[in-house]
Amino acid sequence: ALDNAKYHNNTVTWGIAGYGQVTLKEIWPGMSLTAGLRYDYEKSELNYRDSLLFSGQQQYTSYHDSKEDKGFKAWLPKFSLLQRWNDNLSLYLSVSKGYKAGGYNIIVNEMSSQVVDLRYDEEKLWNYELSFSQRLMDNRLSYGLNVFYINGENLILRLPNPAGSGMLNQN
Repeated sequence: ALDNAKYHNNTVTWGIAGYGQVTLKEIWPGMSLTAGLRYDYEKSELNYRDSLLFSGQQQYTSYHDSKEDKGFKAWLPKFSLLQRWNDNLSLYLSVSKGYKAGGYNIIVNEMSSQVVDLRYDEEKLWNYELSFSQRLMDNRLSYGLNVFYINGENLILRLPNPAGSGMLNQN
């Protein structure tokens, strides 16, 4: 029987990103086109180990021992179009790529195997937006209508650990 367990976890994540954007105005009367590009890089490093003390033993036994690192990178474009028919009426369209870096879960509760994958992958999204806005009554009333659509893959979800207690980031 298991009497005790010791855990050591050191997870380090760092990143760098840059973004640039250009807008062309008056492509034709009232129309602006914007294009942007972001580069994102993140690196996660994991150093994890646990040791178990079984009944009748004097020393802990190493069970899981993992040292891993993974870099996640993405180019993230954005395009938008704005049409202003006058000071009170406009239409906006936007398409952009979204991203969230992957990483590592911080503790293992899976004791049926010494081989456990703590990593989860990055998620990627395409975001679409269409909006219409209008101002009325000498700018005393304004309204906007927006429609959004997001198409994603490998979504990172915080879900119950299938091996037992706690929650894990999972794709």
